[in-house]
Amino acid sequence: MSKPKNTRASQPRRSKSNARPPLSDATALIVWVRSAGVCARPGCGAVLHRDPNLLGAKKLGELAHNVGASKNGPRGDENRSEKLADDPKNLILLCRSCHGLIDKNNGRDYGESLLRQWKTEHEQNVEIAATFTQSKQAIPLLIDGPIGGHTLSIDETSALKALQSSRLAPSGAPQKIELPNHVAEPGTKAWWQAHDSVIRRKLEPVLEQADRLSLPLAVFALAEMPALMAIGHRLGDKRETLPFQYERSSGSWSFQAPDDPPVSFEHTAPTSFSNSDDVALVLSLTARVEHARVHKGLGRDDIPIFELTTPNPGTDLVRNPKTIEAFRHAVRRCLDSIESHIGIGHGTVHVFPAMPAPLALAFGACVNPKISFSLRVYDARGRDGAFTAAITLPLDHIASDSHDQ
Repeated sequence: MSKPKNTRASQPRRSKSNARPPLSDATALIVWVRSAGVCARPGCGAVLHRDPNLLGAKKLGELAHNVGASKNGPRGDENRSEKLADDPKNLILLCRSCHGLIDKNNGRDYGESLLRQWKTEHEQNVEIAATFTQSKQAIPLLIDGPIGGHTLSIDETSALKALQSSRLAPSGAPQKIELPNHVAEPGTKAWWQAHDSVIRRKLEPVLEQADRLSLPLAVFALAEMPALMAIGHRLGDKRETLPFQYERSSGSWSFQAPDDPPVSFEHTAPTSFSNSDDVALVLSLTARVEHARVHKGLGRDDIPIFELTTPNPGTDLVRNPKTIEAFRHAVRRCLDSIESHIGIGHGTVHVFPAMPAPLALAFGACVNPKISFSLRVYDARGRDGAFTAAITLPLDHIASDSHDQ
């Protein structure tokens, strides 16, 4: 009878060039600590230091190489593999499933730069989360509204991640408000009345909670410009609020340059005035609002025009909270200037906005309920971007001349 084959001996030996050098205990410890024992692949989040069934301590994680540990392995490199094999910066903590996924097809589907991005973002999130304190809590408020007939739903995870990057901890589950879409013809008086009714009714318990707990509100809002101003007005300027900016290309709510200086704003006043109490205020912040469009929206070309703008208008204007605060100061100065020119009375300021969402919220908050004039906010609609009246601030009534057809 022939002897059974030695299966171990029959397996092909790993060549020396493909051998994986051992990791030092110091390197492994550094990577595990920086990752907090959690899989670093976005969307996984598996806890790797605890048995999911018995809940006892257990080592389930695996250390994967961004640049392969051997030159012939997944993501291997002729010149760098050996040098980086035991470098903590070149190692990422993953669960077994995610480790197998990135190494399939010799690592061609998951490149070095992508794994480095996973590692950097995960370790940054761990560090930020570890610095949270009870004194840095905020109430997350998510407000979805229709824009151009379509409601863009806010991703709760991305909002909470933005809170984390601003070193704020959520006080609980996010509060959510959804503005109606199919209540009336968009842009009509009934449309704006329905929006303001929902805003007023659903914001009230959130504001009561914020006042009771003495916590700031972190606001994530996507809606039409007049609705955003109405929301800001209802929030007011007596309580602490932090509006966040949505970055459409990345789907992120995190401020892109939190340490940069604030953007500067400037306002200009008209050189001459008519006998009318009416003036216009143009907010050219994401783009230039041509005065011809203002004249067309008002049906007259003799109205004095104030303008609040910035040297470089654009959709990425709000890159840090300091810019929002600088804008608040600029708005107050501008409104004071308007009042000094038209006097204290019952005039109307016709507002034509092109501005980022957080600045629209901030503008509404700056409108004092006891202000001596009304601000009638216009909305650009249709293919030609024609302006029509939408709401009037302070929010005592909806603009009476908004179109009802």
